[in-house]
Amino acid sequence: MGRQAHLDVNSLLEALQRSRKSPFDAVSGPASKPGRSRSEVARVYALLLRYRSIDYARREARQLAGAALFEALAAFRGIPGSEEKRFILEMILYVVERDR
Repeated sequence: MGRQAHLDVNSLLEALQRSRKSPFDAVSGPASKPGRSRSEVARVYALLLRYRSIDYARREARQLAGAALFEALAAFRGIPGSEEKRFILEMILYVVERDR
């Protein structure tokens, strides 16, 4: 985990601790969890946006997917084309190229 991500996570945890709630209480389970208010969910989401944690996670996911594509192409080198091979490569490309 890079320095920026470390700071983002620490900032989020500190902000949630100041509110005397566990970070896991605020973000665990479905958004419709009984006892969870819209304002709690909105507050956590706002913190994630403020510290660019979502952008960071998306960039990291794309990098990992790109590395997976590189490894898959190397692993499949010399293997004849097939529907299964195409499907696997297309799934990796989908993750690399998608916007959300």
